[in-house]
Amino acid sequence: MNALLNRACLMTLFIASNISAQQVCKDYIDDNWSNSRYIIQNNSGETTVIDTQSKLMWQQCAYGLSGVNCVDGLAISFSWDQALNVVTTQNNIGYAGFNDWRLPNIKEILTLSARNCYFPALNKTIFPNAPQYMWTSTPSDMTANESWVMDFRTGYDETQPRVNLLHVFMVRNQ
Repeated sequence: MNALLNRACLMTLFIASNISAQQVCKDYIDDNWSNSRYIIQNNSGETTVIDTQSKLMWQQCAYGLSGVNCVDGLAISFSWDQALNVVTTQNNIGYAGFNDWRLPNIKEILTLSARNCYFPALNKTIFPNAPQYMWTSTPSDMTANESWVMDFRTGYDETQPRVNLLHVFMVRNQ
């Protein structure tokens, strides 16, 4: 019984330490996601980021967050269908002065994944306070009712059921 209790305590500590871990970046992997790659802009009162390599414009903060370091508000979670509707709504109101926003496809969102870092696997200066999971518009080709998501904690992509509540980064062509 004590061994089982000790194992449970160790697992709790391991999980807690991973959740609160600081970003780790590996020097032996080229940093292709440095600050110089991005241009931060204020468009109609909303902060956007241009990725000069992919030529995409992103929301700087996950949907629901705003302000310096994306700490104002609450990162709102949505099912996949709700996420698609949020983008439609934001286009109708002209978010940041544009009406051609979309959920990124899996290839687009992977351009943000900093392969040299984890916890998060993202340039956290340019995209501060980003939630772990972000929806993409790409449906799973293996499982009905699942779509691809980006795990910015690890930098890996995976599929999840479309009923799961995850976050939104909108994107548009520059």
